[in-house]
Amino acid sequence: MYGASDGLKTVVVERGAVGGQAGSSSCIENYLGFSKGISGADLAERAREQACKFGAEILLARKGVRGQFTAGKGAGYLEDGTKIIARASICATGVEYRRLGLPNEGRFLGAGVFYGAGVSEASLLKGEHVYIVGGGNSAGQAAMHFVSTAKRISIVIREDSLTQTLSKYLIDRIQAAPNVEVLLRTEVTALHGDHALDEITLVDRTSRQERRVPAHWLFVCIGGVPQTDWAQDVGIVRDETGYLVTGPRLDHRRETSCELALGARPVLSGNERARRVRRWRRPPRFSEAVCVGRRRRRHGGGVRAPLPPEAVSRSRDRNATSSPSCRTASEADLYRSTSAFSVSGRCA
Repeated sequence: MYGASDGLKTVVVERGAVGGQAGSSSCIENYLGFSKGISGADLAERAREQACKFGAEILLARKGVRGQFTAGKGAGYLEDGTKIIARASICATGVEYRRLGLPNEGRFLGAGVFYGAGVSEASLLKGEHVYIVGGGNSAGQAAMHFVSTAKRISIVIREDSLTQTLSKYLIDRIQAAPNVEVLLRTEVTALHGDHALDEITLVDRTSRQERRVPAHWLFVCIGGVPQTDWAQDVGIVRDETGYLVTGPRLDHRRETSCELALGARPVLSGNERARRVRRWRRPPRFSEAVCVGRRRRRHGGGVRAPLPPEAVSRSRDRNATSSPSCRTASEADLYRSTSAFSVSGRCA
């Protein structure tokens, strides 16, 4: 949307539905501007409409298979043989749901075992006992989505508490829900059943005591595996978990180790994501404060929030001529270029 609204010829390649993993979320409540929350599907559709309004081209059900970066341009190759050339590429290929890694897990997929929690499942859980594996926000949101229909919800986590992995507002709601329990220091070690899931084995990580309990609904929300295998073929550096390495470790912000390729969440290395959050907890610099004052006098009204450093530097760079011999594709290069190519993915 930002590229198209700035006059760039922007193409988005999407191998599934717009929105990826977020698009399947039952309710997103911590997105700015939606105080009552919004479903992931609705948010994705609004984003699609807004991007298309400015002229972005979205290629649905088209899978990228290979990338190639040469001096001054990048090329993306699609599964049907299409080749797209652009001066900048944004790598947002998403993640795939992480599996439990248990025997027979694939056999129960859709027959008692589910990854993530979509909107449609809630109506099927009336009077059922539901198990949710995971302690992150996706698990907490799934529990709150099922709380009005399920008879009982058990959240299974390996840690001692939810405070390190779950947002405070979700913790408060889970504690207030009478039909939600949290099984601490517990993990699922086995799945049982003939044609569908009938039972699961739970193990206490402290005492190593096992117990086999009836279970017909098991939702796995334990994070994702980044879909970045393609990065190895084009020489982009990844960390030990497969995320793209950017930021201070490469002396850039969002640039990857390959020219003309920028990284975007959720395929960025986690250290860089946390570092950006910490960076905004400092007071505004003098140059930022000056820009804020100028904006307030120019537009009137209240004082606006400080501009991020990228925006301050970009406003200067956009008045300067770009050098064709630049060695990396900075965000300023993206805004100055004639085209932008975004490759997005959807979890399987």
